[in-house]
Amino acid sequence: MKPVIKRLLREALDKTITCTKCGWHWKESESSKKDLYICHECGHDNATKKESLNERLLTKKEGDIRDIADFVNFAKDYLGITDDIKIELAYERTPDLKTYAYYRIGDLIKVYVKDRNSGDIFRSLCHELVHHLQHLEGRLTDPEKDGADGSDLENEANSKAGEILRKWGKLHSEIYQ
Repeated sequence: MKPVIKRLLREALDKTITCTKCGWHWKESESSKKDLYICHECGHDNATKKESLNERLLTKKEGDIRDIADFVNFAKDYLGITDDIKIELAYERTPDLKTYAYYRIGDLIKVYVKDRNSGDIFRSLCHELVHHLQHLEGRLTDPEKDGADGSDLENEANSKAGEILRKWGKLHSEIYQ
């Protein structure tokens, strides 16, 4: 582990990039932003990839969409939500999507899914489902105030989302792979 940390520190301090395949190194200034991490010697892509964390990224494939639907049904059952709420998966950033997800009161949950692992997407979905439940119970009335950082309803949504994700993870350990 120490060589990796040492390499990362050196790159951060002197802005030198070293190829993990052939050992060639170059300065950031010798590359364009587009090919910054492409080795000038062997062509290897040295950019950090989320896959290296062993996290499974969701795609537009039918199986992944089914996994999301299964999780939403699980979370709704756990929370006791019986109505239908529209859920939109965003694969590109849009002007209304300033965070990873949002809840439009009584109407829509929108979640950014591109290049995110399933557990993170599920946690975002569940957080917004908790806000929907809070609305159904008449407790969420002013999104600006009720959803503010540190507010009781925001903290509840964070906590409950983590709890539900852990319950799901015990049944579906593949979200951690």
